[in-house]
Amino acid sequence: MKKLWESCRVLGTVVGSDLQPTARIASSSAIVCDNGIFEVGDRTVTRSRKMMSLSLAFIAVMGTLVYGALLLFPITMLALDHSTLTGLYEESIGYRYFYNLRTLYETSYLFLPQGELVNLIFKGIHLVLSVGGYPAGQLFPRIDLFSYLSVAFLQCLNLLCFWWAAATLALPSSRLLAALFLGGLNYVPGTSAIYTIIQPDYHVLMVAFSLLAMGSILRTQELFDWTPRKIAVFALFVGAALSVKMTLSILPAIVLLHTAIMSRRIHIGFASAGLAALIGVAIWFGVILLDGNGHLSFVVQHFRDLLAFLQSSPGVTQSGLPWADWIFSRISNSSLAVSIIYSGPIIAGLVLLVARRRWEFAASFSFFLGAAAYGFFLFRRDYPATLVECMFPLAALLVVVSQFRLVSGFAAFKWPLIPVLLWIIVWSYPRGVGSIIGSAAANTKEQMKLREVESQLTGKILWLVESNNDRPLTVDSAIMKGGFARSSQWLDPPSEIMSSMFPNRDFRFYVDSNWATRLDDYGAIMFVYHGDLAQHVASLGLTYAIPLSTWRCRPAALVSAAPIAVCEAPPS
Repeated sequence: MKKLWESCRVLGTVVGSDLQPTARIASSSAIVCDNGIFEVGDRTVTRSRKMMSLSLAFIAVMGTLVYGALLLFPITMLALDHSTLTGLYEESIGYRYFYNLRTLYETSYLFLPQGELVNLIFKGIHLVLSVGGYPAGQLFPRIDLFSYLSVAFLQCLNLLCFWWAAATLALPSSRLLAALFLGGLNYVPGTSAIYTIIQPDYHVLMVAFSLLAMGSILRTQELFDWTPRKIAVFALFVGAALSVKMTLSILPAIVLLHTAIMSRRIHIGFASAGLAALIGVAIWFGVILLDGNGHLSFVVQHFRDLLAFLQSSPGVTQSGLPWADWIFSRISNSSLAVSIIYSGPIIAGLVLLVARRRWEFAASFSFFLGAAAYGFFLFRRDYPATLVECMFPLAALLVVVSQFRLVSGFAAFKWPLIPVLLWIIVWSYPRGVGSIIGSAAANTKEQMKLREVESQLTGKILWLVESNNDRPLTVDSAIMKGGFARSSQWLDPPSEIMSSMFPNRDFRFYVDSNWATRLDDYGAIMFVYHGDLAQHVASLGLTYAIPLSTWRCRPAALVSAAPIAVCEAPPS
């Protein structure tokens, strides 16, 4: 029977359909598959098997290369054009670059609510740059090289996860289609994926866990017995997900539930899944300990700060609508792509209708619970970044469903979808990722003009930033955020490396009445202004309780459509 099934599988690959064996006609070389009768001899099947094995290997490589090209093309273009990301992603770079630089070379505790595993990767990139001849105290070009390498390395991890997950797809069309579909999601305008594909932060790695979930489920289509190795692998999955972002733990939870249902002894399956989850939490603790340079007190403080962070921003739907009204409003008033993402729990529920085999029911039910959890998370935090995180699990579900018996009968229709997806990607590029690359190039030129102005100033420069909406989209904002931690005072706790890198800069982020500003310490003040410059200067003087009326103020530069002014101290 195994040989008969293999023959049908090879023939199905040739004709582009998922054939299932039925019987072999006696005294004949005909094979009966569920989609028809095929006259083939053993020699023909053997030759077809060899030919299709080579074809599958080629398609597998080509699918991986296509996916890799889609992920790495944007950051490659930015690097070749020498465009900086310090303006468009000043917050991510400010925290990830400078926080990891400070904790790597200094013994200090700095809190970030997620991305501990990403922090370890970024510290490794810092070490590589230092060994490569770019000293830690250097700003440019080191900070740009860090951005390029960070995004490229994380995208390579995504590529590795795709290669592993796509190996479960037998048909050539399925692998290539999955590459275009999953990779092309980053190009469609309307979601923040066009930004996160080149963001030097943990957001790049969110897709990896959806791919791991997809590959794990497609590899568990038969009943199986748990082993210590499987428990260890799933524990690593849980620990890695928690170490990137806590909500990503929904994906290993989907896999663990599916695997528990597919266990030969289901009670042992659930017990083993629970053990893997507990070990995964321990692994998360270990990653935080490594990120804290081995200081157990830092781990304790991290969880205290994490609890305070969760309590201070529990998340509420921005519209204040009940769930039913909110979901109807989002689906009816959004673009097609965004409406589909908001419909994730509904789509996952409908998938149960096309499930026929045990593993299909297990996968459908597990994904439905996961999609419901993500839907609740999106309802509570209806933000663009949350929408992107919900998009990739839904995409993984659709790829899994494409392997269901009822759906695979339409395998012949997959090939025509390939040119359609190619056209969508090409059409979307200038409206999505291409526009972001263009904005980065323009921001780079504008920042260079601003740096020329700053280089001509004398004395210490003070940046006044009243609110997050008034921050400059420049490397100055990244420096500012990379120097804040405990309070509104810049460089608290003190940082020797930041002080040596920027001896002539200071920042006031927000307004702190307990921290007076002494104008005698500075030779120039810079800020983003709106409307009339003179009126804004007068307003700043009142806000920060400083006499700016005698200072010489003028426009300095225009960066990302935000005018920046400089006020120089009067001659003594």
